[in-house]
Amino acid sequence: MIPGGCRSGVRAWLSMTRTSPAVSTIKSMAPMTSMRAMTTTAAATSAPAAVTELPLKAPRRGVLAPVESPLVEAFVNNIMKQGKKTVARRILSDALKLIQIETSKNPTTVLAAAVEKVEPLFKMVGVKRGAKSIQTPTPLTERQRRRTAIIWIIEAAQARNKRDPAGIRIGKEVMAVLNDDSAAIQKRNQIHKSSLVNRSNVTLVDRRVRK
Repeated sequence: MIPGGCRSGVRAWLSMTRTSPAVSTIKSMAPMTSMRAMTTTAAATSAPAAVTELPLKAPRRGVLAPVESPLVEAFVNNIMKQGKKTVARRILSDALKLIQIETSKNPTTVLAAAVEKVEPLFKMVGVKRGAKSIQTPTPLTERQRRRTAIIWIIEAAQARNKRDPAGIRIGKEVMAVLNDDSAAIQKRNQIHKSSLVNRSNVTLVDRRVRK
């Protein structure tokens, strides 16, 4: 049991505690602190995890370059000597640059027009008949026509002024073809005239085969 004097002292202390502003402030702050702790915990659990960006893979070595047009590749293969394809590409690149400067057009399109203009339709083939060899015109396929035209343009370019680089000579020869002032054009016309003269030999060969 608590003595009477002690009881009155305890009651006074409790009343002071209830009415003290510091204690009331602490009591009022307690629920706010707990609410903040709960909000922080909920945000931590609901926030999505940070996404780690993976580095992009570097391109593999040996990736092929874009494929060039068949005409450009055919030109490079016919210009190439001793397997030096890089040199042949540089020569044709110089020729295409000159064509672009002179015409202000797509050089590949201009080159294709020049090749089409030089393409022969026939070639002369010697066919034996007894002791004689008869020159007979034979039609060419599209691939044969293109290859023959490319070779003629390159040969005509090689016969030009040797002081100019090879690429400049090819470019000038292409421009000469477009202006009908090229040795390749003259060779094509000569082949066509010869085919026209010997057109009757085609019939003779056909008759011989039928017999």
